[in-house]
Amino acid sequence: MKDQYVGDVNDYIKYALLRALAGAHDGRLHVCWMLTPTDGRTDGGRLTYLADALRFRDFDPRLFDALANLVSADRRSVQAIETTKILPSAIFHADILPDATVGRRLYFAKVWSRLDPGDLIFFDPDNGLEVSSVQRGRRDSSKYLYWDELAIALNDNRSICAYQHFPRRPRAAFVTSLLDQIGDLAPNHDAFAVSSPWVAYIVCAPPDRAHRLYEAAAEVAARPGSRLILGQRSSPHRVGGASD
Repeated sequence: MKDQYVGDVNDYIKYALLRALAGAHDGRLHVCWMLTPTDGRTDGGRLTYLADALRFRDFDPRLFDALANLVSADRRSVQAIETTKILPSAIFHADILPDATVGRRLYFAKVWSRLDPGDLIFFDPDNGLEVSSVQRGRRDSSKYLYWDELAIALNDNRSICAYQHFPRRPRAAFVTSLLDQIGDLAPNHDAFAVSSPWVAYIVCAPPDRAHRLYEAAAEVAARPGSRLILGQRSSPHRVGGASD
């Protein structure tokens, strides 16, 4: 996550989804920003939705108004998001995440120390889950969440939601591969994906919570003005509540 992304359409969709997931989950919401410095690029510039309230505001009116106010006041930062109370019960982890291995280890040690069993953790890396071409400790490794970190987060009956940017490859196959890897990593959890035109959100939780989170995501996807599609899931017979 970078401050320059705050308030763009992806940010709007993200918080609407998180608000619904947090409302359906009985543990605390942790927002692990995985914050990296602003890079001077134009990423985060999808703001035209704010000028089309008739089309987009009904998706989440309170959230729309809060983000519109931040953008108009030029207060685009995660700190400003925290003060809006759009995620009122969330615990925020807002330190800068470095590339260096030692600094990264200290960052996540601080995150783990604040978690309780049964919590819901949202990870917001710039790019998403780890790729083989970027090893931990190398340049730009701060843009990724590594699989062993995801595994630690899922301990103690916890749930996660993770941001995932789409690479330049077939999207359905890519999401399926992520869900397969999560299934191998956490066989006692269920997982599903929620996608927008630009990014995906991977949700993984113990089966009882996964069912409630799936229903919450479905409600968001069905709202007026939604750009979300509730798609693939790792164990549909469990997440959906039916039996074989």
